[in-house]
Amino acid sequence: MVTRNGCSPRVVSKELNAGSVLLTSWVDCKDKADVALYLIRDWGHVWPGSYFTAALAEGDPLRNFDAAETIWDFFKSHRRQPEILRSN
Repeated sequence: MVTRNGCSPRVVSKELNAGSVLLTSWVDCKDKADVALYLIRDWGHVWPGSYFTAALAEGDPLRNFDAAETIWDFFKSHRRQPEILRSN
């Protein structure tokens, strides 16, 4: 996606949720089509939604993390540009 979206090679990484989540972002992409990759450390292959994370122990950095909400926040701030119709 990074190449296809015409992103700059500059990568921005930051830790979230007390280091439990690593966010790697490629910005300055063509048509504002930025790319974001979230890595949840030691989580396994279970959807990190509020159903599971709400049951984590008090003080767990992933308690109440909601992947669906995180994805929705990304899409809200990165609207797809309307395609321009070309005449032949």
